[in-house]
Amino acid sequence: MRVASERVVRSQEPDVSSAARRGSNQTSLYGLGLPCPRKSLALLIGLLTITGWAQQKWPGTVNTIKSPSGAYTLINSDHDTEPHHTLLLQNNKNGEETTIYSYSRNVRVFWSPQSDRLAITDNYASNESRIILFSMEGRVTEKDLTVQSLATLAADSDRLSFTNNDHVYPEVLSWERDGALRIKIWGYGLQDPRGFSRTYRYQKNDSLKRGH
Repeated sequence: MRVASERVVRSQEPDVSSAARRGSNQTSLYGLGLPCPRKSLALLIGLLTITGWAQQKWPGTVNTIKSPSGAYTLINSDHDTEPHHTLLLQNNKNGEETTIYSYSRNVRVFWSPQSDRLAITDNYASNESRIILFSMEGRVTEKDLTVQSLATLAADSDRLSFTNNDHVYPEVLSWERDGALRIKIWGYGLQDPRGFSRTYRYQKNDSLKRGH
């Protein structure tokens, strides 16, 4: 397992009812109170981005994702040779591109609502995953949240599930408005033969607490 480290780096449109087509304000999109169809769909997409739902799984058919503020674009690049996949960060103000990460299997990336941080779940092995955090504050820095490093932050009652199971998978669920990262850690093995699954809140000060 990799030890935690920190380093500097470089649809289909929904169905529209006849009432909506007549312009009724009673029909809403996904229960959000948005009148259908096209303009509301665009508004919904914008709303999801603003609230920090900017996420993407790679490899995939779409190879770019903008930060909610539009300041950055994350670009996925696939290759036939190693490293098979790389992530480039583009500064949309000056066009500068920096390679910030490479991966071998698949990842899911999450922009924070403020566009100042980026979280990645890297499913790099069949028995383990890890979370990578990037900060855009001042300079781009990287921090790895491996199973081993998360175990040092966990409560004593949870730690054995991290260290005594041979399949453990930390994964990002979402960013929260206060800047905390909501993550899930699940797995199975000698300690938990029937499996375990727990949700946590991770804070920038390396605080890991049980959440919902």
